[in-house]
Formats: sequence, structure tokens, C-alpha cells
Amino acid sequence: MTFSSIAVHKPSFSGALTQIAARLALAAKRRAKYRQTVKELSALSLHELDDIGVARGDIHAIAREAMNQI
Repeated sequence: MTFSSIAVHKPSFSGALTQIAARLALAAKRRAKYRQTVKELSALSLHELDDIGVARGDIHAIAREAMNQI
């Protein structure tokens, strides 16, 4: 009878910490993009928003879209 061994890769603790740090950095970058987009669009007048085809109620949806492109 033969036995085969299956190698199970267990990530190291430092590797797991690196992944967590990378995810946190990405989340912070995405959140900053969201806040910046909301800030810039909210600063525009209704006339300026109309010129670019954006309704004030769409600002948060546009910011989420910009955030998700990162």
C-alpha cells in the first residue's frame, strides 16, 4: 500500500500581517478617493454640476464608482 502526502501551505504569521497591512492600505486609499470626490463635487454650484451632467443627488454614487476603480 502506498501513501501520498499532500503538502498544505500554511501562510506564515508575517505573511498574514503583510496581507492585512496591504488590505488596510488599499481601504484607506479607496476611502480617501471617495472623500476627495465627494468634497470636490459638493463644492460645485448647481450650474456647474448641470454643465457636467451631474445631479447633486448623484455625487455619492459617482464617488463610490471612483473609489471602486482603485
